[in-house]
Amino acid sequence: MAIQPTILCGQCGSPIRLHDRFCVRCGSPVDWVESESAGEPAQMEKGIVICPSCGVPNPNSNKNCSACGSSLSRQQVKAEKSVQPIKHKSEGGKKQKAKSMKLEPWHWLAIAAAAVIIIVVVIGELRNTPKEMPSESPTANSVSVSPTMLADIDAMQKTVDANPNDTQAMLHLANMLHDAHFYPRAIEMYKKYLAKKPEDPNARVDMGICYLETGDAPTAAKEMQTALKYDPKHQMAMFNLGIVNLNMGNVQQSNEWLRKAIKIDSTTTIAQRAKDILSEHSQIQ
Repeated sequence: MAIQPTILCGQCGSPIRLHDRFCVRCGSPVDWVESESAGEPAQMEKGIVICPSCGVPNPNSNKNCSACGSSLSRQQVKAEKSVQPIKHKSEGGKKQKAKSMKLEPWHWLAIAAAAVIIIVVVIGELRNTPKEMPSESPTANSVSVSPTMLADIDAMQKTVDANPNDTQAMLHLANMLHDAHFYPRAIEMYKKYLAKKPEDPNARVDMGICYLETGDAPTAAKEMQTALKYDPKHQMAMFNLGIVNLNMGNVQQSNEWLRKAIKIDSTTTIAQRAKDILSEHSQIQ
């Protein structure tokens, strides 16, 4: 009996099921290329990896896309920080809801079959791999993304593609990607939104949090400081600058930003969190 090759996500290396539109782990879009002879995706026939940047299929052995040169290697997943930033919930993201995609019965069968295969593979690896000490915190992409959530993101992406000037749809999609922990995609959508609405400090702070989650703390701090240029009393920007500097080891600067956040309004939840962090970290030298 012929053996079907395993299809891997070109962004994170996770298994891809037939006709999946997005990787269930990292959220990268999957571009299926139809075979001219059999009418089945060429990726199934050759075991190729779809480039996450341009959509061109590449052999699994390629480290870079043969069309655009983008890296096809697996991403390193950064551990979440013990102290987490606060994301702003934009009103624009609440006003517009994506239409849920109805899944056919065979979709659920495919999902169940793939889940069984993944469980068997994981159990086999655990039995043959030396045990390691668990990390102090879960990985940034350990969040479970449901098929419904992926379908909503897909529907909103289509709305944005069909209406490139709809800034509210852009912001809503960016927030959805942020909530799903698809941080690189969220950053790109925030950039498109802020290109049209640069004065929105809330979206800029949220984009800064995405940068922090991907390990780019300096850019995160830069975006949050830019938000303060548009709104000098933006309490959430000050609080998150405290978190970013704490992650970079700048304890004194972190304390200064946290105190500024408290000074804006000491009665808010953000101010209380700032006080708690200060009580824990103010003595660190």
